[in-house]
Amino acid sequence: MRLEGQKAMGYYPTPESLIPVLRSYVQFPEGSVAVLDPFAGEGKALTEFVRGTEATTYGIELDNHRAEQAKTRLDRVAVGAMEGAKVSHGSVGLLYFNPPYDWGATKSAEEKAERKEAFYIARCHPYLRTGGILVALVPQSRLGSMARTLATQFSHLMVRRFPDDEYKAYKQVAVFGVKRDKPQRDAVAEAELLAVTKLEPEKIPQLESQSSATFTVPNTLARIPMFLSALFLSDEADGIERVSAVWAEMGGWLTPLQTELTESPPLPLHTGHQASLLASGALNGVLGVGEERHLVKGLVNKVVRVEEAEEEDREGNVVTVTREIETYAIKIAAVTADGKIVQLS
Repeated sequence: MRLEGQKAMGYYPTPESLIPVLRSYVQFPEGSVAVLDPFAGEGKALTEFVRGTEATTYGIELDNHRAEQAKTRLDRVAVGAMEGAKVSHGSVGLLYFNPPYDWGATKSAEEKAERKEAFYIARCHPYLRTGGILVALVPQSRLGSMARTLATQFSHLMVRRFPDDEYKAYKQVAVFGVKRDKPQRDAVAEAELLAVTKLEPEKIPQLESQSSATFTVPNTLARIPMFLSALFLSDEADGIERVSAVWAEMGGWLTPLQTELTESPPLPLHTGHQASLLASGALNGVLGVGEERHLVKGLVNKVVRVEEAEEEDREGNVVTVTREIETYAIKIAAVTADGKIVQLS
C-alpha cells in the first residue's frame, strides 16, 4: 500500500462528481428502505446517494474520527471493523460497497499478501435482501478475485468504468447487481467478469448519467433488527435495552451483588486453583512464615500446535487444510529465603 494510503488506512472516498452519476442508475421506492455502507468513511457518499429518498442510512467505520463525522450525517453508525460488526442478514435494500485498499496478513515476509475485496464482498452480501441492489466500486484488476462470488450471488450484473479523469486516479469500475434468492453458479457471468480485468479501459463502457434507472431498490423495514459494532458501545446497549425484553431481564442479573468479602475462601484451594491464581496475578505469591517464608510466581505460556488434514472442498477437490490449535501451559516457580529457585511445574 502506498504511504498516503497507509496513513488513511486505505481510505479513498468516492469522487463527489460521480455520486449523482451512480445514483442515476438506481431507482428508490416510496416508503421505507434500509441502506448500508460497510466502509462509510465520513458518511458523505451514502448521504448524497440517497438524498431525496425515504431511506434510513446505516454505516460501519473503523476510524474513530471519521465515524464521529459519519454520525452527524447517517442515521446509525457502528464504530469498529466491518469484520466484527453484527448486521441482520436479508435486512438491507441497497449495499453501497466501496472497500478500502487493503491486504490480508501473511505468515512470513516471503508470502505474497492478498487483497481483501473478495473477503469483504463475501462478508457483506448476506446483508442484502432478495432483489436488493449492489453498487460496488472496486479496482478493475480486482474483479477477478470477486468474480465467482458476484456471479453466484447476483444476477443482472453490469460493469461500468469510471470516466477518464477519475479512472486515471483510481483505475476503478462500478459493478451493479441484483441479489439472487438463492446462490446459483453462473459460469458465463463469471467468465465475463474475469474478461473485464484484462480489457483495455476504452473497451469498457463508461459511467454516464442515465435518463431512466436500470435498477430498482426494494422496500425493507427502516430499522435493521440487529446492527452492532465490533466493539460493544454504551449507546448501542441503551438501544438494545429499549427494544429487547431479554436484555431488560438480563439487566437484573448483571447488577453487582452487595456482598461482604471474607478473609479466606470457605474451602481450601486445590493446587490447580492456586496455580491459576498465581499465574493470573490474583495472588501476591508470598507464602509461609519464618524460615519457610518463600515467594511463588506463575507464568502462562501459549502453545500453538499445527495439524494438517486432507479434506474435500465444495467442488470435490482434495485440499490440505492446516489448523492451528492453541493451548495454554502454566509454569510455577518458588524462590526460597536463601535465594534458591525451585521449579514446581
